[in-house]
This record gives sequence, structure tokens and C-alpha cells, in this order.
Amino acid sequence: MKLKDNKRAPVGGWYYKYTIKRGNLTFPATVYGESLDKLIANTKKDMLSNSYNVPEDLAWQVEDQICQRQPGDRCWYEPALGDTIASVIHGAAKLTDKVLGTKLEHRARGCSSCNKRRAALNKLS
Repeated sequence: MKLKDNKRAPVGGWYYKYTIKRGNLTFPATVYGESLDKLIANTKKDMLSNSYNVPEDLAWQVEDQICQRQPGDRCWYEPALGDTIASVIHGAAKLTDKVLGTKLEHRARGCSSCNKRRAALNKLS
């Protein structure tokens, strides 16, 4: 997903989380920035200083993770396969929430395995 306005501070602020693995140990890492561009640059610096392989699509991963924490009106789906499928699922969940009073869309937004699947499908397109 992409932010509709990447100059506007997101809900919760500009931060990105990832996990550093060293042997059998894992360490959580959180990187902050004053803007999207600064956050991406700081994340890249942090990863390099921790001998972490910087992914080619780091900018997309940072923006996508930020969108996972945002209200539905702050981001849009790219015209990629995974995002298209996710858009349909979120639309159906939103409609179900209105009709039945459930919280399906909120749960779908927080589904980490769903987000990994969506990202993998996007890389295929």
C-alpha cells in the first residue's frame, strides 16, 4: 500500500520495525525519522550498521508497514495483484462490519501473514 499524502505525518509517527537475527538470537529494531524520506534513509543506515541485508524494495516495505497502522482513508492500494485482492477483501470486510457490526476490516488490517502473502503476490506482478 502507498500513503495518499507522504508529506503528512502518519498516525503514530514515522517509524519502522524489523528484526535482526544473530545465530539463534533475535533482536527487535525500531527506526524513527522526521519524514518518509528520512525514515527510509535512517532505516538503511541502521540496517547497514547492524550487518543486515538491505532489501531492494526497502522504500516500499517501509511505506507499506506504515500503511498497516493507518486508518483506511490514509492509504491506497497499488494496481498490483496482491493489493487488488486485499482491496476486495477489505471492501467485503467493511461491508460486513456495517451490516453485522463486526470488526473484520480492523482484524484483516492487522493480519501479518495476510500482509506477507499480499507482498509476495505483488512481487509476482
